Amino acid sequence: MPGLRRLFPGAELHWVANTEYVPLVSAAGLDRAIPFERGAWRTWSGAWDGARQFARLCAQMRRGRYGIVIDLQGLARSAVMTAVTGAPLRVGYADAREGARLVYNRRIEVDRAHTHAVDCCLAALRSLGMEKPAAAWEWTALGHHRASVRARLGLEPRGYCIVAPAARWHTKEWLPDRFASVAASLASGHGLKVLLTGDQGQAGALDALRAKTISAGCPETMVAACAGTLSLVELLAACADARIVVTLDTGTMHLAASVQTPTVALMGPTNPVRHGPYGQLNRVVRPSECDPCYKRRCPKGRNCMADITVEQVMTAIGDVLEA
Repeated sequence: MPGLRRLFPGAELHWVANTEYVPLVSAAGLDRAIPFERGAWRTWSGAWDGARQFARLCAQMRRGRYGIVIDLQGLARSAVMTAVTGAPLRVGYADAREGARLVYNRRIEVDRAHTHAVDCCLAALRSLGMEKPAAAWEWTALGHHRASVRARLGLEPRGYCIVAPAARWHTKEWLPDRFASVAASLASGHGLKVLLTGDQGQAGALDALRAKTISAGCPETMVAACAGTLSLVELLAACADARIVVTLDTGTMHLAASVQTPTVALMGPTNPVRHGPYGQLNRVVRPSECDPCYKRRCPKGRNCMADITVEQVMTAIGDVLEA
């Protein structure tokens, strides 16, 4: 955002984001975050309401009188939003799907299948004339959140780690017993308090993992389970002050990378070249014989992530902490 402000001084910066992410993108220094209720389309019963909401959003976009629109998604839905603005400059990817590329009058040539998503976004900024766009996010509204989260959870800066053991895809999950061994080692071997994070629906799993971590030798006072108790902005703030984040392929991984906190990511069905944690401070641990399949359920009926060992993860953690 600072780079865009330097490139277009005096311009207003707006961002259309899924409703649940609006508080998060607002922390990036926008003039306005525009909510889009994507989930309304997921059921037949909600389709009509979703259509009406989308029509209202498009009307709002039309009234915005935008000069430049950048479509970073490249699908039919985002292309419609782009088109209805009537913006003189409409920027998008040349390989955008679902006919979206036809809407753009400036098309970005980038091999998105083999390029990290962040680098694809940076290519869009370069197309606008930004010579050296910065990959690092500059979060402008984190200060009081960081202090608040530390005080509420009894944390010291760099005195704790975050372990994010839950994923929405079955194929992304790792074994709880192994996560417990890693968490216990972080506490006993590195003196770090362990913060287990997830959403409210994962409360039972996190409580069970906390119990396993204590059984693996971690003192009770050194591990806490936070299921649904942190907003996205508060989770970002917690990542900013953590010594290290150990995570599956989740949003927490990208939040940690955005604040340049060293991250160890366990990845299987997705390609780390495109979707891994961005930056030089991070490490990815993958099953040795697993090709990214992008399947939510393994068609072979096995858990490739089970091939990742505790030793591999601890080696990656050691590399990151000693860097």
